[in-house]
Amino acid sequence: MDKYDTLLLDWADSSKIDEAECGKVVQVFGSWIVTEEGLVYGGSPHVEYFIEASRLWEVRPRTRQWDWLLHMDEKAWMSDADVYCLNTAFFFALDFFRAKQPRDFQGADTVGTLSLQAIGLLNRRPGAGGEIGKKLDNAVKRLSSYERDDDKEPRER
Repeated sequence: MDKYDTLLLDWADSSKIDEAECGKVVQVFGSWIVTEEGLVYGGSPHVEYFIEASRLWEVRPRTRQWDWLLHMDEKAWMSDADVYCLNTAFFFALDFFRAKQPRDFQGADTVGTLSLQAIGLLNRRPGAGGEIGKKLDNAVKRLSSYERDDDKEPRER
């Protein structure tokens, strides 16, 4: 386990969470907290940010990339570690709240989303070339190398 894996330990200040507004804490992933109502930022600086569970499935219309992951990556106060923790909390929350997934949801381009995040972490952050950006970039390259079942041509027999 390296230092970034330890970010997933409970270090967000969940005492800042207004349970009446955001729901009871379900799981903490570093600076991001999954509650019964959605995702809450609980890191430093103390910025009140809440993503309602029913809005998790929002994607960018043209590219089908996960909107929240790209939107939050653009926030100046989001550190590399915050982005890493958000990704983990986000995908946990998608599974946890799967009953709230819209019936008309047609999927998202996760590899494309993570690719843009990696570019952002490598190019827009102070100290470009940070370890987390490189880790994301390597993960995207590995994911991209896998052949998806729906991309395969039918085999002739």
